[in-house]
Amino acid sequence: KYVKSVFCENSAVTDLLAQVVRPASFPSTNLRTVMTTVLNNTGWKAGKVPSDANVDFAFTDYISSLEALHQALTAFNAEISFYVEFNGLTIGNKYVDVDTQRGTETLKPFIYGYDLVSVEREEDTSNLVTALVAVGKTTDNGGTLTLANYTPPDLDTTKYVKDFGADWIGSKDALSQFALDGQHRFGVYKDDSASIQYDLYTAAKAKLDELSTPKLTYTVNVLLLENILGESHKVRLGDTIIVHDTTYVPEIIVQARVIETKTSIINPDGNSVVLGDYVEILETNASRVQSLLDQLAANAEQWNQAVKTAKAAVGTGAHVVVNQPI
Repeated sequence: KYVKSVFCENSAVTDLLAQVVRPASFPSTNLRTVMTTVLNNTGWKAGKVPSDANVDFAFTDYISSLEALHQALTAFNAEISFYVEFNGLTIGNKYVDVDTQRGTETLKPFIYGYDLVSVEREEDTSNLVTALVAVGKTTDNGGTLTLANYTPPDLDTTKYVKDFGADWIGSKDALSQFALDGQHRFGVYKDDSASIQYDLYTAAKAKLDELSTPKLTYTVNVLLLENILGESHKVRLGDTIIVHDTTYVPEIIVQARVIETKTSIINPDGNSVVLGDYVEILETNASRVQSLLDQLAANAEQWNQAVKTAKAAVGTGAHVVVNQPI
């Protein structure tokens, strides 16, 4: 069997970095209109773009077309893919397609004892805080908006602490788990858009919820069984899958998306996928996983044989890293 190796660069990155988007406002505008501006003179065109949503959007600084594209995608909550048309051996049109989410929610399970070989979970608390000092925009009298001398009307005192004179809000649960010598671990949250204390409090509380839990990283070894068991076991870019490891107490059940795939024809042992955007599924609320486990039990004999065949072919299997979203 002859194999030709081809190295491909993502030319879109180079093209989009070479152009500048200037400050501009787009009141009540759809994504296609914004992309037409962003892609101007880059050599790329907007392809398939959902146009049912209109938002108020603006570029406030001089930025590259690549950065502008990412800002627009964030504002419209969309994802992209690039593709090129060829006329024989000549490059024709170059397109940027948009979707609300790439891939399919297959919920394909990687289960310990079958196609899941192992799972490692690491906790990073280096940037964790248990309380945030909140700072808003400059006030009319030249001061700075803070939470001092303010009591939020909807403060959940079972979860948070916010004294009237304090300019910070703290998490009671995070303090009990991650305190330093019994004291809060403080951080600073700045929100230049907050002009009233309630808006600053709401935004700071949401940020505290994000920063008061450890950053988790999962390293997972799996077997890729698509070539043996067929389409139901395929893994594609953007797909949402489930990792289930019964060796942990409590069990680890993680839903995640495939954000990168690597496959090798001559070395299947080098196959890998990278997972991100994970969500931990509580063991007591994992009913959607149970149907997958029932399917596993019903096809146990077939799966066991497939796993033996796969292990014989690829050794320890593919390597999967589950990254905490930034």
